[in-house]
Amino acid sequence: MTPHNTDPLYLKKEAKRIYDMNRREQNKEAMAIAAVAYYQKNKTAIRAKRAEFEKANPDRLKEQYSRYYYANQAARAASKRAYYKENKAAILTKSAEYYKKNKKRKLARGVAWHKENAEQVKEYHAKWRKDNPCKIRSYSHKRTARKNNASGVEYTIADHISSRFEVFGGRCWMCGNAAESMDHVKPLSKGGSHWPSNLRPACKSCNSQKAAKWPYPTTIKGA
Repeated sequence: MTPHNTDPLYLKKEAKRIYDMNRREQNKEAMAIAAVAYYQKNKTAIRAKRAEFEKANPDRLKEQYSRYYYANQAARAASKRAYYKENKAAILTKSAEYYKKNKKRKLARGVAWHKENAEQVKEYHAKWRKDNPCKIRSYSHKRTARKNNASGVEYTIADHISSRFEVFGGRCWMCGNAAESMDHVKPLSKGGSHWPSNLRPACKSCNSQKAAKWPYPTTIKGA
């Protein structure tokens, strides 16, 4: 294809650019090896020059890194997921070893961070509790069930609690009003289980009145 610019100097530069590009492509591997060798030989000087440049151009570098990060966010995330999947066992082992060696330091750093960001942590936990009521109920009931050595405690999870609420339409199984808690129909103290079949939503009033009574009517009042 004939270039639009027919200036001899331009044509000479363009021919040299194409020649250099083809030469780099043909000698890519050799040039990469040479670049690594050059870096190893001049590592100290290169790092010093880079540090000097970074110190003199913080804003420019920050903008470059930010632009690169957001432009390649999806690719970086995919690469991390793939790497984790391929090296999961090694990563978990290394992470466990690191935590074991640095447990005190990590815990101290975590405590310090929580103290410095107390309000942020408080807001996060309040929002999480509001967004995950079934998980809160699940954790609370599981603790109580474990104390009573109830069967089904390792099986029942937050999704089961949510499903039981849906089955009863979010209504108390005893009075039909809006439910705020989950009741063990046969109380744990009377040998009741923590299997989903023994769980029903209840309002706080009925749950308090029922307490550990057993046997107890198992139909909604007035139904």
